[in-house]
Amino acid sequence: MASQPVLSTNPDPDALRMMRTAPNQRKWWIIGSIGCLLATGVVVWFGLAATLGKVSWTTVSYHVVDAKSVDLTYDLDRPVGTPVVCTLRALAKDFSSVGSVEVPIPAATEQVTVNRATIATTSLAVMGEVQFCRKA
Repeated sequence: MASQPVLSTNPDPDALRMMRTAPNQRKWWIIGSIGCLLATGVVVWFGLAATLGKVSWTTVSYHVVDAKSVDLTYDLDRPVGTPVVCTLRALAKDFSSVGSVEVPIPAATEQVTVNRATIATTSLAVMGEVQFCRKA
């Protein structure tokens, strides 16, 4: 008959000593954890600083009216009360610019506004877009 291993209720003192973290290692775990928390905070701060209060835009639609003009509709997201200047451009089939216009947009009480403008072109355009917007 095979003998069964005997389970001891007294743990091996050497095994307990191996499972405990040495005080020197514990210090480095604490320092590393604090460093990771600080690095996470810095990354979040940089991310918010890069996006809060900035002007952003989205081209909603464009309509080629004729060989001399394009109508453009775009959303503008900016801080409330901030006047903005947007540069709009019309592009030909080969992606060359055939027209552009700077549109001053006065301050508004809403953060997101829908804007429309017409771009005069020198030849037939196939699309219109918002090239850039900046605070005035």
